[in-house]
Amino acid sequence: MRANWVGLALVIWLASEARADDGAISGVGGAPKLMKEHPSVRMVRETVEIWVPEGRVVARFTFRNLSRRPADVLMGFPESSWGDAGSPHSTFVYFHSYVDGRLVRARRVAEPHERGGGYSAFWLKRVHFSPGGFVEVLNRYAGGLGFVVGGLCDFEYTLRTGASWHGSIGRARVICHLDPYVAWGYEARPGGYHRRGNAIVWDWSDLDPQENISLGWYPDFLGLTVDQRPARQADCWKWAAASGVREVSESQRVRRVGDDIRLPARCAETWLRCALEVTHQEPWQVRYTRKRRSVTLTEGSRIVRANGLRRRLAWTPRERHGALIVRLRPIVEGLGGTMYWSWQQQRFIVWLPAK
Repeated sequence: MRANWVGLALVIWLASEARADDGAISGVGGAPKLMKEHPSVRMVRETVEIWVPEGRVVARFTFRNLSRRPADVLMGFPESSWGDAGSPHSTFVYFHSYVDGRLVRARRVAEPHERGGGYSAFWLKRVHFSPGGFVEVLNRYAGGLGFVVGGLCDFEYTLRTGASWHGSIGRARVICHLDPYVAWGYEARPGGYHRRGNAIVWDWSDLDPQENISLGWYPDFLGLTVDQRPARQADCWKWAAASGVREVSESQRVRRVGDDIRLPARCAETWLRCALEVTHQEPWQVRYTRKRRSVTLTEGSRIVRANGLRRRLAWTPRERHGALIVRLRPIVEGLGGTMYWSWQQQRFIVWLPAK
């Protein structure tokens, strides 16, 4: 299964009553399409910004009516169904549509399975073009459904559907913002993109789209913020670089384990900004101290000592290639903090006491 966040724009040319549809997508979105080439309306510009993994999208389209006659167009964004065609319930968190800067009402119309083409509904609005006039369409939306299977996340953005407008697309730009709190191993298609900070950018002029955009990634770690600060993998491994360690073994990497995080003891020190005392004599022992609270873990022992109290763990701290591997939750809670998983942000949230 693939991330199923948003839809593509489609239009119905009212003068001829030609029913419009668009190509299938799995992921974030795509370009508007007609059943046949439009005689007078051209897509001048397409700019789409996508934020992953949260599934938030801002899509801007500029159209121009090349005719000397006015035109009325019914535009819509289909909502992907993936086996739920015709559902009366939206999977979008929100959907806001603007025409020339004015918020307009987009009406959700459910589609029967036999007509839905893989979509459960269409969000429709009517747009008027003056002779030779330009129209700016802006859609802001988030949600739909998101899926991660076997650790692989992916989306596709359909470009080919934009080929049915009059002429080529003047300029098309797709910017995919990668979450800066997460280490991403990505594979992007087609080529010709460039990196700009934490973003992947595709940029074309006079585009006759023949290939869709596809981006897949394996999140090395699904994310963590501590008191609203990002916990970065690079920060986690500063101790390794200082110790002359050039490569981190697989058993030392940060991993989500159920409702907890498995990590080297020194990563917790960095992320929680606490003092750490390490006893390297067998068995290893680590003691975290922060604002008069302390937590002690011992290699091979399921007993954690926090502020003079003993508690039994469901797991055992182990030494792996020169690092003691622990879990984050008992450390956070022992230091008086809270830790929970946010489905909306797709990351762990940690709050530590100010005093």
